[in-house]
Amino acid sequence: MEHFRQVVERHISGDVTFMTWNPQHDLIALLVRGNGTQEVVIHRLSWDITWAYKPAEAVDITSMAWRPDGKVLCVGYTSGMLELLDVENAEKLYTRMLPKPVSSMAWVPVDSCTDSMTLYSDLWKSWLPALPPLEKGSARKTSKTWQLDSHFEEDRTRIRSQKKLNVLLVTCRQESVYLLVYGVYCLGCIDVPALSGMDALKVLCAEVSSDLSTFCFGVSSESHLGVLTANNGLRGRVEEVHVVSQKCGTIESLLGYCRETSEKMAESWEDILVEMNRKLMHLANQKQLASSRQSVSDDFLQLLLFGTPSDELQNFLLEDLKAHELKKFAASVESMYLELYKLIHGHLLGVLVALFSHVDDLSSMARWKEQFAFVHLSEHELAECLQTVSATALKALEVQEAIEANLRELRCFFTWLQREMLILCDEKLPATLSKSAREVESVVSFLEENLRGDAAPHGFSLDRVGQYLLELGRMEGIPLHGAQHRLVDASFYDDGWLTLLACDPAAETESSALVQVPLAAIDDGLYQPLGSSHAVDVARFADELLFRRMEHFHCTLLAVSGHRRVSALYSAQLQSVRVFEMDAAEDESDDSDETASPPSQ
Repeated sequence: MEHFRQVVERHISGDVTFMTWNPQHDLIALLVRGNGTQEVVIHRLSWDITWAYKPAEAVDITSMAWRPDGKVLCVGYTSGMLELLDVENAEKLYTRMLPKPVSSMAWVPVDSCTDSMTLYSDLWKSWLPALPPLEKGSARKTSKTWQLDSHFEEDRTRIRSQKKLNVLLVTCRQESVYLLVYGVYCLGCIDVPALSGMDALKVLCAEVSSDLSTFCFGVSSESHLGVLTANNGLRGRVEEVHVVSQKCGTIESLLGYCRETSEKMAESWEDILVEMNRKLMHLANQKQLASSRQSVSDDFLQLLLFGTPSDELQNFLLEDLKAHELKKFAASVESMYLELYKLIHGHLLGVLVALFSHVDDLSSMARWKEQFAFVHLSEHELAECLQTVSATALKALEVQEAIEANLRELRCFFTWLQREMLILCDEKLPATLSKSAREVESVVSFLEENLRGDAAPHGFSLDRVGQYLLELGRMEGIPLHGAQHRLVDASFYDDGWLTLLACDPAAETESSALVQVPLAAIDDGLYQPLGSSHAVDVARFADELLFRRMEHFHCTLLAVSGHRRVSALYSAQLQSVRVFEMDAAEDESDDSDETASPPSQ
């Protein structure tokens, strides 16, 4: 009788280079390459596609890792970029750039319950108002799961819901290992070759103990494979790490909200006067063709003071601009300016107040040396951050004043233009378009400020708001001792079992074997650095092995999930994935081309 009942086999339209099971849900993430592109595809156990995600930039994905609660997937790139994606809809929650290419990742839970921590009580929700969502007019789709909290904008990195501390270990260029608590806060970086004193050492993978006291690195040199362990000073500091990480995660969320608000403000400003600028550029070109000595501003001032337009300006007002278009355009401009004002008053100033509060909390922690000295919070840098936030808030208030002034002048300018166009068309002027001395002064100020001289290379600048906005890593082919089979991949199934994927290159049609080895059967003497003359012969545990041999199915990748009791095997030759239930057996008759003999070692 064979172990591991096959559940499904599906063809994949591309080469799968990485697979990882979700630790909590019936989901598997595949990294698929095809037609010169890469994409992350999430499949259910039934093999329905939940979503597919293609990176925006032309960089290669090197590794993926699930957060222990299964709600967030981290994707690492050759550029050093990390992206945290929502499991429900691939929404990008957080982005971080590391200085070196990502080679491998592991997201490790820590034995700690955040509910029982008493060192610090963060009461900001009780006095800071919730930020208004930026969903309207945005393409960003937020999972319903995250909208239960009215302060969800302050928790875009999704770490406030975490009941246990977790650490994302990111290995870069097989040298440095970065520790990202909750996948967001960078606790530090370990230079493994410098730590070991061996410059040629390469880091294949990294893990951390459940109490944060010990780091474990799978390493290799030219002739050896081994395990390097290192103790650290984090034992007993879990609560401090949690407090600082939660605070930094909130700050990262607020910075993301601030950036998105600034982007929406810039978009609103750019869209306001693009069409009007295009028409004025056309007028300037017409004047240039007519060899006119007067500038566009001179033409408008002549019309304002003497009531006589030049030929080019009259043609512009009656043919290019038109009265009904001008009225509609003026209403659109006013609406856009009001939207810009709302973004500053209701969003930007609110997030700046929240940022100041949370950075000030970090500054207080930096001064609490007895508890937080090991985190190395810089009082000087935090003071500079507070100054930057304060200066930005003052600049936002200045932008508000500029919007009010510019909107007032634009209203006068458009009202005056409508009046002049009606006069040119010999139509009756309504009482609302009467001209006052104050309005004339505003129009003159607008013309001198925005239409002075000739047009710039990119057109005219019709407002003074824009200037403020512009300021504003895999181990393969390790031979088993004296074996016909070659170890292709390996993964810990759970605390008691090790899952191996082996193949037989000597066979006429290369076959594969899925093997589970009980760790209890392996004595401590076998845990040693592996070199060319040292190996673990799993054949000696043949009576205790669980295995399945697969003919005509050469596997190249293995992904296991002890929580869901399943494994996935990928064949690059067949571009196919097979999923097995690890706790079930299958009769020989169900698979006539597979035999029930253990792999020879």
